[in-house]
Amino acid sequence: MQAPQKSLILPCETRNRELDARLLLGCSAAEQGFRVFIGAKREINMQAMRLPRSIYLQKSLSKRSFRMYDILDRVGHWIVSGDEEGIVYYSRERYWKVKIHPPTLRKARALLAWGPENARIWRSHPEFPGTPIAVTGNPCFDLLRPEFYTFFKDQLDDIRERLGSFVMINTNFAHLNHFFPNLSFAARALDSAPETPAPGEDFEI
Repeated sequence: MQAPQKSLILPCETRNRELDARLLLGCSAAEQGFRVFIGAKREINMQAMRLPRSIYLQKSLSKRSFRMYDILDRVGHWIVSGDEEGIVYYSRERYWKVKIHPPTLRKARALLAWGPENARIWRSHPEFPGTPIAVTGNPCFDLLRPEFYTFFKDQLDDIRERLGSFVMINTNFAHLNHFFPNLSFAARALDSAPETPAPGEDFEI
């Protein structure tokens, strides 16, 4: 299939977490001559057939992404993917099971890794198809570079004025500490599990 035009699509799923990094990457790509489309992921996906054939930057290789990857591929976009949460993992086997869906992986034309370890865990997957991998880091971390400190100064000053000194711990505890108790995966697993697991048996969470 012919390569797409020099266009880049950057969907944004969670504005507070992703938009600033998408804008930074989009500005950098625009400086390199790309035409850049940034917007809400749902709206961009709804308009995918109307957009020019582009590089479509995704952030997941999981099973739930496969259907949209397949559609994007069929209408001519080139999928390039990273893993937004690929910087740390519990175990290699658990990562493979939860984060890598081989049919989704095969849809990507290239992969963008946080670092050498992220690249290694992809390459070591039993069904890795030989997709080109570039170790690029992540625009979310690029926002921490010194030249961007002043960008958030007003927001930071406001937070410090309201809260004083504090320690912020970034977590991904949705499985264990969800705002809505009935949506906690751990709570549902424990409700349906026997009170005392058999020796050597763990709950699947």
